[in-house]
Amino acid sequence: MPLNPRDTPAQHASPSVSLLYADGPGSSGEGRPACLVDLNLDQIIAAATVGRETYELTPIFEAPLHDSDAVAYRQVVFRDFETPELKAAIEAFATAMRRSRANIERADKQRHSLERQRWRLGALLDYSRGAAALVADLERLRPQSEALTMLCRYGKDYVASAAFIAMRDRVEALGDRLAALRYTVLIQGLDVRVTPFAEEADYGSAIEEDFARFVQGDDEKFSFDHAQSENLNMIEERILDHVAHAFPDVFTELAAVTETYGNGFVDPVIERVDREAQFYLGWRALIDPIAKAGHDFCYPETTTDRAVFADDAFDLALAHALGTRGTALIHNDMRLGAGERIFIVSGPNQGGKTTFARMFGQLHFLAALGLPVPGRKAKLRLFDKIFTHFERRELSATANGKLQDELVRLHAILEAATGDSIIIMNELFASTTFRDASVLSRRVAAQLVERGVIGVWVSFLDGLSEVDPALVSVVSQVDPDDPAHRTFKVERRAADGLAYARAIAAKYRLTREQIEERLGAA
Repeated sequence: MPLNPRDTPAQHASPSVSLLYADGPGSSGEGRPACLVDLNLDQIIAAATVGRETYELTPIFEAPLHDSDAVAYRQVVFRDFETPELKAAIEAFATAMRRSRANIERADKQRHSLERQRWRLGALLDYSRGAAALVADLERLRPQSEALTMLCRYGKDYVASAAFIAMRDRVEALGDRLAALRYTVLIQGLDVRVTPFAEEADYGSAIEEDFARFVQGDDEKFSFDHAQSENLNMIEERILDHVAHAFPDVFTELAAVTETYGNGFVDPVIERVDREAQFYLGWRALIDPIAKAGHDFCYPETTTDRAVFADDAFDLALAHALGTRGTALIHNDMRLGAGERIFIVSGPNQGGKTTFARMFGQLHFLAALGLPVPGRKAKLRLFDKIFTHFERRELSATANGKLQDELVRLHAILEAATGDSIIIMNELFASTTFRDASVLSRRVAAQLVERGVIGVWVSFLDGLSEVDPALVSVVSQVDPDDPAHRTFKVERRAADGLAYARAIAAKYRLTREQIEERLGAA
């Protein structure tokens, strides 16, 4: 039985090579996190995987890691991908693998056996060349990451194996023999004859030479597109049969090669790496245009500590949506110090409060994937789960009533949350009275502090941050000279719900002092 190139000593020596997991191929997580939609992470993942659907990357992006070493393993790979030459080498390898798969798909659609065999040979050629080129590039470029170093070592053994060399040499030689075939086709009515080329005169060149003297000025090109079909037509099939009859040795070898290697010629490690590399390429394709527009990305430090921060961070879903529209993207800082747990965000409506909350959640989720995150510098906490409580439109008309639905959802979150969880909540208890909302919010805040979670709570209650020192007040700002203009900056300061109202009153000269001044003047 012929050797299959997958059955190599190299494969069995390094079965755990992975670009994503230090301990070898991992699972895709515990299912789709419920927080994705509330935090607009579903939009970010869709943008990072667009055009790469065949690689099925979404489960990878939906599975945050829980270990700092696992995060760092990916971060170093991302740093390698910042090298233009290495990134180009990986992209060239991916292109070769796509061509190989496309050739297999094309072969499966052919009705003529010789045509199927030729497309399969093309798949073998693309694969063997792509794998060999990748290994050569990695040896030359010497990546720094453990993942790519392991791949280089594995690939070097693989392409040097007797089985791979035998396959590569055999398909290359066959490709050369097919490319060198020359034959003549004689068509007389319905009669088609094919014979090996015997140095007959090229009548086309002779005719072109004879008529060259009649050419005046630039030639007018008369060209047309020849429609390509998935299959050969009957005449083409008949010609191909005659060609195979004229060169039996070549086509016997073609049948033997495709029978020997079939569809199972791709090494499982090479196949896995092809998919995993798209995780890195897809993320770079998403963030590189944003970075070129002047917005920083960084490799965050990940920690189990509750003291976290991010400088010059921003909402990535918003940044991608703004695209090239020229709309200014606002950056914000966030920092929880020792003993601090939850941001209480207040301020005017449409002032960037919810965007700040989403940014906090996005930063932590993306950091746990080992990705570069929006911001100049960051230290972020690894978590067991992110819980979100945003308004649900589908619950607004339920029989239980909006408040009861909110309480049921909150109870489920508080029951499931641990000291390693992150909770992000947006405008709780807006459907009840101010007094009831205040009482309920204080009880919820006390439970959150008791559990030791970190997070963000967008609230219209100014005094909520006074419940406990672990609650930190931040306020979305307005332009002092134009209070109607939101700056979308969120700054650490004590909440004062009257400040915005006073600013608006001052703008329209409706403060008590201004009114009294006008009355006195009258």
